Amino acid sequence: NEVLYNGFTGRKITSQIFMAP
Repeated sequence: NEVLYNGFTGRKITSQIFMAP
């Protein structure tokens, strides 16, 4: 799992390669 930073929500999400629209 990779910790990706979601700029839309402004929070870090720990998940598999997940891209939020």
